[in-house]
Amino acid sequence: MKKINYYFIGLVLLVSCVGLQDVSLTEPVPLQQFNELQNKSASKPLPVLEYRKGMFYSAGSDISKWVSSHDNLIVEKSGKSLVINMDAVGKNWEQLSIKFKPLDFSNAPNLLVRAKVDGLEIPKIRIDLGDIQGRYTSYYVQEKRIAPRTGYMDYSFVYSNRFVQSWPVRATVDSTQIVEIKLNINGGGPNFTGNIYIDAIRAVPYDSLF
Repeated sequence: MKKINYYFIGLVLLVSCVGLQDVSLTEPVPLQQFNELQNKSASKPLPVLEYRKGMFYSAGSDISKWVSSHDNLIVEKSGKSLVINMDAVGKNWEQLSIKFKPLDFSNAPNLLVRAKVDGLEIPKIRIDLGDIQGRYTSYYVQEKRIAPRTGYMDYSFVYSNRFVQSWPVRATVDSTQIVEIKLNINGGGPNFTGNIYIDAIRAVPYDSLF
């Protein structure tokens, strides 16, 4: 009788182990892998047009998020405009930048900047986009001269098919992982003293510029 019981118990245990093995082998995605996939999906960069409708500066924006590289370039706010106050800026590449969590620029790879300037000279603004690896769109230079005028004017900076770095090595800039907008102010130009007023900076689709 005892032999039969031992045999029966052993048979039950064997069947249970086989059953557990089958569950493990037939599980479509192991729990750890499933969690990794979920985390990867959750961390996917937001399309830039879904981030404040692509607006990086508008009347209600906080100017403290913008950081300047030198003391002779001061950021202020006048009314609704971001004011870049410059004192003899030109010899060095003075920079103003804003950083943010990774955003996907692949479907809206352009910036539209509404600006005006006062002063005797015509300063330049060059804008580079930086990715999460620290690479910048410096190969195809996007630069505009801002002529003195009484009203604001829209200036387009086009990055479609131009996400390429030139220095220190030529490399592709990841348009799906952009984390910084860097304004290079009057770099290499004649010294400029005056103000650039920026009314808006926003990302726009390529087709909207034409």
